[in-house]
Amino acid sequence: MKPDELKSLVDTLSKVIDARAKTTETLFKAEIKASEARTTKRIDEAKEELRAELATKEQVANLAIAIHQVDTTLVKKVNKQERRLENLEEKTQTENPHKN
Repeated sequence: MKPDELKSLVDTLSKVIDARAKTTETLFKAEIKASEARTTKRIDEAKEELRAELATKEQVANLAIAIHQVDTTLVKKVNKQERRLENLEEKTQTENPHKN
C-alpha cells in the first residue's frame, strides 16, 4: 500500500468513525431524554399519590377534631342538665327514682 493510499484510507475511516460517533451520540441523547421523561412522569405520579394521601390524612385529622369538639360539647351539655335536674330536685324536694 502506497503512502497516498494509506492516507486516503485513514481519511475515509476517520470520516466513518466520526459519523459513527455522531450517530451514537445522537442515539444516547435521545435515550437519555426519553429516560428523563419517564422518570419525570413517575415522579409526578408519585407526588400526586402523596398529595392525595396527605389530603386524606388531613381530612381524617379534621374529622377527629370535629368529633372531639362534638363530644366535648355533649359532655358539657349533659353535665349542665344533670346539675340543673339536681338543683330542681333539691328545690322541689323530690328524688329521681332512677338514681342509685
